[in-house]
Amino acid sequence: MMTLTLDTNSIIDLETNEGAAPELRRLLIKHDAGLIDLRVAGIMASERLRVGGYSPTFSGFSERVSRLSSRPINVLEPIGRSDMTYWDEGIWADDSMIQLEADIHSILFSKPYRWVDIALQQGIDPAIVPDENNQEWRKWRNRLCDTSAMWCHIYYGGDMFVTRDQNYLKSKRIALETLGAKLIVDPAGACKAAGA
Repeated sequence: MMTLTLDTNSIIDLETNEGAAPELRRLLIKHDAGLIDLRVAGIMASERLRVGGYSPTFSGFSERVSRLSSRPINVLEPIGRSDMTYWDEGIWADDSMIQLEADIHSILFSKPYRWVDIALQQGIDPAIVPDENNQEWRKWRNRLCDTSAMWCHIYYGGDMFVTRDQNYLKSKRIALETLGAKLIVDPAGACKAAGA
C-alpha cells in the first residue's frame, strides 16, 4: 500500500479548511477506504501552535490527528530530544540516525544543525533552554521540526512526502529524494499519484 507522509501545513490546512484542504480531503477519502496509508511525523506535536506557545502534552496533538479521519493515521516517532519531544513519544537514536538527520538539515538549511552551535554564535549559554520569546531558539526549533519531519518520512520508508512548503519542493527536492525521500509532491501532485 502506498504510504504518504503529511507535513505540518497539511494538518493545518485540513483543520482550518484553507490552502490545499480540498486535495487533502480527497487523500483522506482514499485513506479512509484503506487504499492508501496516511502518516504524520510525531515531531509536529512540538511545533509552535498558531496561537503561540507549545503544547504541554502529546495527547492534544494525537487528538487533533485522530479527528481528521475515521481510520487511524499513523504517527511516526521522531528522534527523542529533551526539552523538545515528549517522554515515550521519541526513539533513541544511533549515530547513523543522527547522521541522516544532519544530512537532511544540511540540504534544507544553511544554519547550523545543533542548538549548541547557534547558541555559541549568539553568545547564549547552550546549557540553558531559552524561553519561547528567544527568536534564534524558536527559528532553530522550527528548522529542526522541518528536518525531523523529513527524517521520519525517510526513516520509516514513506513513498511520498506531501507538502506545499517550497523549501522541500524547489531546488532541494532532488537532493532529498536522492537521500531517500523517494517522492516529494504538493497535495495536488499527491492526488494525481494516488489516483484521488
